[in-house]
Amino acid sequence: MSSETAVVDWQLGDLNAIVGIDQSRSGNPITIDSPYGKAVQFDGKGDGILLERNPLVNLRQFTVEVFFRPDPNGLPEQRFLQMGEVNGDRLMMEIRLAADNQWYLDAFIKSGDSSKPLIDKSLLHPTGEWYHLAFVVDNGKMDTYVAGKHELTGIVRFSPFKSGRTSIGVRMNKVYWFKGAIARIRITPKSLTPSDFAMSRKGVSMKQPRPEHLAFNVKDPLAIAKWYVDHLGMKIYRSGAPPGNTRFVGDSAGNMMLELGTNAAVPYTDYASWNQISLHVAFMVDDIKAIRDSLAAAGAKVADDIAKTPSGDQVLMMRDPWGLAIQFVSRVNPMLKSLGLRFEHFALNVPDPQKMVNWYVENLGMKIMRKGGPPTYGSFVSDPGGNMMLELQLDAKYPVIDLSKIDHPAMHFAFVVDDVRSIRTRLIAAGATIAEELRETNAGDQVLVLRDPWGFAIQLIKRAEAMLK
Repeated sequence: MSSETAVVDWQLGDLNAIVGIDQSRSGNPITIDSPYGKAVQFDGKGDGILLERNPLVNLRQFTVEVFFRPDPNGLPEQRFLQMGEVNGDRLMMEIRLAADNQWYLDAFIKSGDSSKPLIDKSLLHPTGEWYHLAFVVDNGKMDTYVAGKHELTGIVRFSPFKSGRTSIGVRMNKVYWFKGAIARIRITPKSLTPSDFAMSRKGVSMKQPRPEHLAFNVKDPLAIAKWYVDHLGMKIYRSGAPPGNTRFVGDSAGNMMLELGTNAAVPYTDYASWNQISLHVAFMVDDIKAIRDSLAAAGAKVADDIAKTPSGDQVLMMRDPWGLAIQFVSRVNPMLKSLGLRFEHFALNVPDPQKMVNWYVENLGMKIMRKGGPPTYGSFVSDPGGNMMLELQLDAKYPVIDLSKIDHPAMHFAFVVDDVRSIRTRLIAAGATIAEELRETNAGDQVLVLRDPWGFAIQLIKRAEAMLK
């Protein structure tokens, strides 16, 4: 039967509860809870699910997506999904285990006398974490993605499948058992791009980390928060009690916040002494002259007056009454959505902007919005939702701040995440170090602080109740 117009979406917990004429189980795969609904746990020895149908029949284009968690200490080669015939025309998705319980993907198609594996043993990922996989096929062009990131591409002479079955958790002839869990398998009868993957759709809980706040340790958080509310139209999202008196103050659109608190046990953030090119917080505005005049009347000082860049942007640099460098930008071609006054970026002068940009793209799912060339290599990277950017550059005319010397309560950049432990594992494998171990706050938030390979403190938070939309 053709599946040319139907999206097949198997929730494995539901699928495991059904045993019928066209479905059977091997072993005892059990249903468990997962971040993505009910999942099925496979023991790596004899657990599997066999379906007497192949959703890929008659399709020239399709995307197979899998939400899964490969566990450590399984077989060196594991087949977790096969569609088609046992040894004839077939699609297979497999993992290979390497040293230290790292895994890499093997995606394979056989069509007639043509076959093609997409496999690269250098593309390693830690076991024990949840991943989204996508295998996209378009008239023989094959592409694989892990966590939304493209890995490999290839070509196979392809004719649509005419028949076959589906096995989950094992190869169809019951060898190469998979050890781990699978929550969902989704087959779409067209080739999708990453923006269309299930992991990017509303209602699916797998999300890329998103910037939430930039934290500073200050002597008078109440007065500073009030100034930003009164004069920049921001609003307070959460207030803390003495002695910290923490205030989370953000733009009205809910893109980003400043966390302002006082902690006498660590040095206060001395941002007044830092060069404005070395560090500043930037806002997008519509009327840059009006902002300049109103803030100057409210105690801010002009550091560099309004100037036009080669691209036509208008840029103004000021310092708030406590010395923080705040930049205002009116863009000809905005990189983020225009929403009146809103946070746009946090700028740092860093020792190796190219490597730092690549690290945030590869490990925190950020994307390059603008890439600069020599000599400064200034680039802007944003979360996929366009909430906030980092501007990273190396301008030799200005000091490079040693971020590793700044106590993390004095300054850090925070991301909201779905799974703190999984992202911790991934970032540590990529060179991050722990600044403060995972803890749970009185509000039920899970909080962890790491330092990236250049010493910048990044906080990961799983909120019990979201502060921003």
